[in-house]
Amino acid sequence: MCLSTELLLAAAGVLIIVCLGIMYFKTYAPIVIQMPNQQNRRSETVITTPLSPNIIDARFSRAPEPLRDWMAPPEFPPRGGIASIPINIPTQGLPESFQPIGNISVGDGKVLPLYGRRTYYGSSDRWQYYTRTDTYNPVPLPLRQGNRDCMDDVGCPEVYSGDHLEVEGTGQRGKVRIFRMDGPRYVPGLL
Repeated sequence: MCLSTELLLAAAGVLIIVCLGIMYFKTYAPIVIQMPNQQNRRSETVITTPLSPNIIDARFSRAPEPLRDWMAPPEFPPRGGIASIPINIPTQGLPESFQPIGNISVGDGKVLPLYGRRTYYGSSDRWQYYTRTDTYNPVPLPLRQGNRDCMDDVGCPEVYSGDHLEVEGTGQRGKVRIFRMDGPRYVPGLL
């Protein structure tokens, strides 16, 4: 390679570096904007520096970070507390879910649904009962049998068709009608 070619390549490299430097300083140099003053007392100068094209200012376009992760499991022991023996653990199994078991006929010919469940799995003599209003947005109403609240932990004795319950929210007494439940059946062809 001759000397003139090497000199030409070096000059071209320097020229490219100078052009890139000019483009960089022209792009990222502060922009000075003169604001005209209506009273001509003094001129105000506002200096802005444009952001890099790769940096996006997303402070106002995204939601703030949550202070707590609501999907995380609970803290054991809780903050400020001490580890202790857990309480309110069902030792006789979890209670069943409420299911419709009948209806209650109260005054004015209104019929309200009756929901019930056993207090403990396997117990047959104690039940928890409630009913709902017959409005567009039904509200659960607890029931009473005598002086006993049928929604407490102990519940009420099992009710049968013809028994009377009192609706706590309205104070009305109603006659209970229990649905006939299907029991197990023998199907000879099924093994």
